[in-house]
Formats: sequence, structure tokens, C-alpha cells
Amino acid sequence: MPLFDESTLRIGELPVFIAGDVDGLRPLLHEAADAGRIAAYHALHPDAQCLARRTPQGIVFTEPGAGHAGLTSRQLPDTGIVTGSVDFSKQARALMAGRNAGCLKLYADESDGRLLGAALVA
Repeated sequence: MPLFDESTLRIGELPVFIAGDVDGLRPLLHEAADAGRIAAYHALHPDAQCLARRTPQGIVFTEPGAGHAGLTSRQLPDTGIVTGSVDFSKQARALMAGRNAGCLKLYADESDGRLLGAALVA
């Protein structure tokens, strides 16, 4: 069985590229759109460097809603990370609507301040 290259979406040395739900990697609409772009690019430019995907993200449509972008807290290194958070319980508009719950956490690289990830429940 030929190997599947997750970076180019090519099946072995075959001129076959797969994308979207069929590749089994990330069954999300925006990821399928990226996979189609990546597969088409590599089919047309086989010697090109791999295209990068967008920042990983996930959204759960629950009550309350939850989501993340970039690295999750479990994926972060043990050192060199600065975190910040905000509690939504005291926001005036949320208080008036009776929906004053939730929080946002941000994770940044301590050395250069580059944002590495975020998590949200609201």
C-alpha cells in the first residue's frame, strides 16, 4: 500500500492527491478548503515546497460555546510561555444580557511575544 504524504496530500509516488473529508486528517470545512488548495498546488507544481496550512482552530457549538486557535495548552512547551486571561463575568453588556460567564486565555512566547494559541469559553 502506498504511503500518504500529509504535507503534500499525495499518495506515494502516484499522480494522485486527496483532499477534504476523504484524507481523514481534519474533518472541518475550512481545513477541507485548505486541503483542496494544497493538493491542487502540488499536483500542478510537484517540485514546489509544501504550502502551509492556516493556524489550527476548533470550535464547539455548545452552550456555552468553546473554541481554540493555534496551539492548545497541552501542546505548549513547559517553559518559555507567558499566559494571559480575561474573565467575562464583569462585562457590562454581558451582565445586562444575563450571559456574563466565560473566559479567554492567551499563550505567547516569552522571548518575542509571538502569540502561540488561545482558548475561549463564552
